[in-house]
Amino acid sequence: MALLAEPMRQRILDRLGGGELSVGDIAKSVPISRPAVSMHLKFLARAGLLTHRRAGRFHFYGVCRDGMTAVVARLTSWARAASPAGATTGATVDEVDSVVASLLRAWPALDGATVSTFTRLQLLGRFAHHVQEQLARAQGITAGDVILLGTLRRLGTPYAANPTRLARTAVLSVPIMLKRLEQLRRQGLIRRMPAPDDGRISLVVLTKAGAELIDRLIGVELARELRPFTRLPIEVREAIAANLRLTTQTMMPREPAWLRSDADADGHAPKERRRRRRRPA
Repeated sequence: MALLAEPMRQRILDRLGGGELSVGDIAKSVPISRPAVSMHLKFLARAGLLTHRRAGRFHFYGVCRDGMTAVVARLTSWARAASPAGATTGATVDEVDSVVASLLRAWPALDGATVSTFTRLQLLGRFAHHVQEQLARAQGITAGDVILLGTLRRLGTPYAANPTRLARTAVLSVPIMLKRLEQLRRQGLIRRMPAPDDGRISLVVLTKAGAELIDRLIGVELARELRPFTRLPIEVREAIAANLRLTTQTMMPREPAWLRSDADADGHAPKERRRRRRRPA
């Protein structure tokens, strides 16, 4: 923080706000000598606030995103500590804050904002699963069944999909999904039928009873359970959605391994692959 308190360094950072620059370009925009500029840049780079690279005789500096993010997080935490609880967001200190504080005392290297976010996501995940399980249990199915039926419903008419597409769209592994499909078939909520263009592939089709059940569960009962969340201002809800989207894309840039399976739900290729694996080299 002491590095950032120096006015000339602040001007240099302002100049770098538009992107990476050479030492010469930076020196042209501030009223100090080039050696003095180089000294300030080296101090900021050593503190992790700037990036540095060399191209021939030229040295280029830019703002380090991670370093600045840490500074912003530290300033934000100080601002919150100086303000009455909830003065900025309307939220008050709760049990999660106490849990996070104890975690940071035990492991100081952890980032407080990150730990708090993931702890709350875990809590909300448990709450969402509890609500889904309660609603589903009342209809004699499970929360996983709700996901499958809901996926078929939102695919649109004719509410059908091959098992592989269904597994990917529902974000479920194929083996788990196949077990649930058989149970739903016995309950008359889905049926299986050959694909019109390839009789070797068996489509999963939502029945009328399945459509009526999922419409009631999600369109009426789940909507009622989520009503408290809609009391938040629309701009708050949109900001939460945007930040969670960014978090998901950052943490899971590719399909998670636990969603992939060697089993192909559509046909015979998996058996052939398994046979090839058994053959001696």
